[in-house]
This record gives sequence, structure tokens and C-alpha cells, in this order.
Amino acid sequence: MSAQHPDTMTPGDLVRIYRRMREYGLNDPHSGNASLRHGRQVWITPHGAWAEELTEAELVLLDLDSEIPASASWDTPLHCATYRKRETHGAVLHGHGLYSVAVSLLGESSFEPLDFEGRLSFPCVPIVDSSRETPFEDAARAVSEALREYPLAIVRGHGVYSAAASLEEAWHQLAALEWSAELAWLYRGHAPRTDRGTAGPAGFRTRSRLSRKSAKTPRRRSRS
Repeated sequence: MSAQHPDTMTPGDLVRIYRRMREYGLNDPHSGNASLRHGRQVWITPHGAWAEELTEAELVLLDLDSEIPASASWDTPLHCATYRKRETHGAVLHGHGLYSVAVSLLGESSFEPLDFEGRLSFPCVPIVDSSRETPFEDAARAVSEALREYPLAIVRGHGVYSAAASLEEAWHQLAALEWSAELAWLYRGHAPRTDRGTAGPAGFRTRSRLSRKSAKTPRRRSRS
């Protein structure tokens, strides 16, 4: 992981990290979201973002103390609440790593990695619940509270949120959690995914570039 000072993060870095999340299998083309903060200003991916074609011009700029623009991600209240509750957070990423989501369905209130690196970096990852009636409101409240104390939180059956001082640090946490979750899943005797190809930066294996390119789909509305 390359060092990155929070003050040097740019909207271009946000686009790059959001695309990387898709590239390494932590999102499908239209899911997840990402943001970075400088002071009271926040850049966030828009609702309906398409990772492979997102540009800096499509990012939404907002103020933590102002009304949220309609074009911003539906998870924007969660990002803003996270920044308000912990001033040291400069970036928040939301991904849908399959193994990270899978371990959240085992009925436990937290995920505890089995591997040395996972235990060292995030010995306990809270797993929170949201209702069908108010999923975004529930997630915003529970996740932002969890991220006040922990670097990662999982919404059961949905996805992962990673918060850190910088985008690179938040990315590293997200990717490392997926590796730890996959190892734990396999240790329990579950079958591995069969659509794996090249190795990602955290060590976990992801879909090959060829299969990703052939799987491109037209633009559609994002879920986040």
C-alpha cells in the first residue's frame, strides 16, 4: 500500500479508487459508493454511477452542513454521519465483496478474522442490521456509530463500509477484509467461487480482465 497524506487526496483519486473496487471484484459495475473529505467539503460518487465510465465531472460536491443534492449517492447521509462522528476520517468506501457479505449471514454479531494479518489489522468487524422498511436510515445510524470506533462495518446481507484517514488506507482495509473473509469461509468447509482469475493487491483472487471486459453491461440505475 502506497502512502497517501489525507490533504493530498483529489477527486481524481476518488474516481481511481472507485474503479479499482470494481476491477478487483468488490462491486459490480453499478453498485457501491465512495467519498473523500477535505474539511467540511465532501466529494461523493453520484447515484447511478457506472464505475468503468465515471469521470471527475460526475462527482457530487457538498458541504457537511448543507442539504444533500438529489444527484448524490443514496448512501450520502451515512457518509456524512460518519465524518461528523469522527473528524479523523477522510474517506469512506462502500463495497459488496461476496465473501465479506457471506460471513455476515452466519448469524453472528461480528466477524473475527482467523488469519494473522486480519487479527492484527481489524480483530473485530461489527455486523449490523437494517430493516426492509427503512434500510438507508438504519444503515446510516448503525454504520456511522460503528465506524466511530472500528475501521470497518458490515451490513448483514448487504455490504461493507470502510473508513480511514485516506482513500488508500480505506481501500486496503476493504480488500484485506475480503481476503480474511474468504479464508474464514473456506476454513468452514464452504466451496470457493469458480470465477476467479488474476490475483488482486490484497492477495485475494478476482475475475480475469478478459471475463470482466466481456461482461460489460449497458448503463442502468445504481443500487447505491
